[in-house]
Amino acid sequence: MSLEESNLIYRERRALTDGETDAFGLFKPCAVALSMQYLAEAHAAQYGNGRRDLLKTGAVWVLARTKVRFCRLPEAGEELEFVTWPGKLVRNLFPRYYAFGYNGESIGSAVTLWMLVDAKTHQATLPERHGVLVTGDPVLPPPFAHPVRIRERGEPLFTLRRRCQYSDLDGNGHMNNARYLEWMCDAINPKRTPAGFQVNYLSEIRPGEEAELLVFEGGVVVGVREDGERAFEGILEL
Repeated sequence: MSLEESNLIYRERRALTDGETDAFGLFKPCAVALSMQYLAEAHAAQYGNGRRDLLKTGAVWVLARTKVRFCRLPEAGEELEFVTWPGKLVRNLFPRYYAFGYNGESIGSAVTLWMLVDAKTHQATLPERHGVLVTGDPVLPPPFAHPVRIRERGEPLFTLRRRCQYSDLDGNGHMNNARYLEWMCDAINPKRTPAGFQVNYLSEIRPGEEAELLVFEGGVVVGVREDGERAFEGILEL
């Protein structure tokens, strides 16, 4: 399957809402993540790779890694330009890139890595089994390198426990990617809005499951499931 180059870039303009900002009046991490999730779905649906299309074939998208950087965080009411485009398949990871603009100037960018998984088992599956479009080289260059492993230093400063509940869940039956960021922000309780973040999603947290959050120096948070397996590792740029 192939596409015209112009169809591989998705653009949208809209004003930032009050609900997307935090106590400091700035674009909060979980809202950034939700907006990126929406943009990815809106674009993928245009060429048959959307959630509804994939569910018919027994597959879904899950986010594996995400990294965001802002040079200036926008405020509620500012009209932003959101741009997203896919990257070239890397093993079983589908890169997707983002740019955030205001008044013609770039204020932020992001790199995400997605996986295509079986809707029932949530195990990785092959794109050709589901008619998924695999693009070639990206029409725009990646804004920065793909996110890598996050390594904590020393012992945790403190730990706390959270349980995955109704408001944490998404349509895939596990914790939504944006909720991990809310857990991280709640654990660290930052004194200002993070200017960037990275989360590596390692294993699912399902309804009713508890996770221990280990908070380290430098804004690093690691979530460990009840079975001892890491659920995620993340960092807030403070």
